[in-house]
Amino acid sequence: MLTSKENKCIQIVRHYVESVFIDDETGHDYEHIKRVVTLTTRFITNEDAFVAIMIAYMHDLFDDKLNKVDSIEEAFASMVKKEGLDLLGKDKEILKGIMSIGFRGGFNTVKQSPEAVLVSDADYLDAMGAIGIARCFYYAGTKGHPIYDAQLDSVVIDNEQAYRNEKRNAIRHFDEKLLKLKDRIQTPSAQEMANDRHQFLLEYYQRFWDEVL
Repeated sequence: MLTSKENKCIQIVRHYVESVFIDDETGHDYEHIKRVVTLTTRFITNEDAFVAIMIAYMHDLFDDKLNKVDSIEEAFASMVKKEGLDLLGKDKEILKGIMSIGFRGGFNTVKQSPEAVLVSDADYLDAMGAIGIARCFYYAGTKGHPIYDAQLDSVVIDNEQAYRNEKRNAIRHFDEKLLKLKDRIQTPSAQEMANDRHQFLLEYYQRFWDEVL
């Protein structure tokens, strides 16, 4: 059960995050944020609900592919001060959680708190299933990546820098990330959802190649 102070802080952050992502055109819009928050809330059992929800709302604020900052710590502190947030002494927990979220091509893994695990699972789930497929191609379009170009089929991604910047086929994001997510999800209730969404990814992936090739 959240306290009145926690609820007040969450509402401030919600409005701030909405203002930042309302016009996003990469598939990381406010609707994505809301879905991650809703799933995170559903997965909470004995974890700190306030910390988990705060991480969920802010998990994309300082993502370098969306909003490059020189220092996440400084950007976070500046935001907290500007918005007059009272994080109830949990600033470090929340910031550490935010910084641990993200696939990053699978090349950079860090230990996560129980609260961050919930958010990570929720974030991964939103990259799976029907919504995940839509977001995959939507984001690829903003990067100038084709759906499928035979000349790009041999592009190999073997480091985080290449994962972020190398031009390649959008469909290859299934191999790079989407089809790997099921095995990275840790929460039991999230795993159940992941099984269904993963199956949908597999069916779509096979149908794609049936039609392209």
